[in-house]
Amino acid sequence: MRYTPLFPYFTNVKTAFRILYDDYVTEENGAGVVHQASFSGEDDIRICIANDTINKDTGSIIYPIDTQCRFIDEVKVGVRINISCREISTIIGISKSSVQRALKRYEETGEFQDRPCAGRPKKLNERNIRILNWCLDYSNWTINQWKNIIFCDEICFYVIKRKNKTKIWRTKDERWKESCMHVAAAGGGGRVNFYGTITSDGTGCFRIYNENTNSDVYCDILDNYLIPIVQLYQMENNYFYQHDNSKYHLSKQTQMKFHELGVKSLSSVKELIEALSKAWLSITPQLCQKLVFSMPRRIQKCITVNGKCIDY
Repeated sequence: MRYTPLFPYFTNVKTAFRILYDDYVTEENGAGVVHQASFSGEDDIRICIANDTINKDTGSIIYPIDTQCRFIDEVKVGVRINISCREISTIIGISKSSVQRALKRYEETGEFQDRPCAGRPKKLNERNIRILNWCLDYSNWTINQWKNIIFCDEICFYVIKRKNKTKIWRTKDERWKESCMHVAAAGGGGRVNFYGTITSDGTGCFRIYNENTNSDVYCDILDNYLIPIVQLYQMENNYFYQHDNSKYHLSKQTQMKFHELGVKSLSSVKELIEALSKAWLSITPQLCQKLVFSMPRRIQKCITVNGKCIDY
């Protein structure tokens, strides 16, 4: 497979600008796509030889610069060295101002990355510190250890949540335009609560219920929905139960239950329940495994930003 290069240099070389496949670069180590330096890295040479990018018929190595660090004729013919920012922006497909900022940043710092903001770093709040410490505590866990975790959560779904506010960008003259108005709905439409668990082997039991979640409801969930998943995946002797710090999770009644069990857009509520059930049952074991196995990477990412929010 070949691709069209950004600049038309060396397009006549048959072994150039090809997409090669190999497993030595993974998504865990980066984007999963790298540039091959055919005569440099060990893996680069191996994959290029395997795909006939380098062979006895390849000929001499092509370098775009000469011994005095000047472009060779094939690169510079028809192209001015002092190309303007406007021309660069047209070729690359970005704005002229973006090109100017990038060049200025390179002149000042020698790289194109954003410069650090001025002033002191923002002080970490109590939540940042708590999450950062948690990530540090579990940063050395292996995939096999994460396999022993049962992840759970509860959430409330509304047919229509009237308390939600919708903000839009508009001019003063667009106030009464239909596209800038939000249709108000009479009545609430109902709501349901949802509880579910996942492990690296797949989804567990789930419960959809109408009552507010409190200690009584949560203890009933533990009895009738947590224990079956432990038995289903044969985790009785070696598992941890992960949940957040909701009040009913930390209540004395719930803690006693843990000790007792040995726990280390829709038009009706009916359709909402059906949709939630369908969505939950469509989750594959592969997705659950992918989520669980991503924990080490997510933890390292959270440590990097000092416990602040990450794009997970």
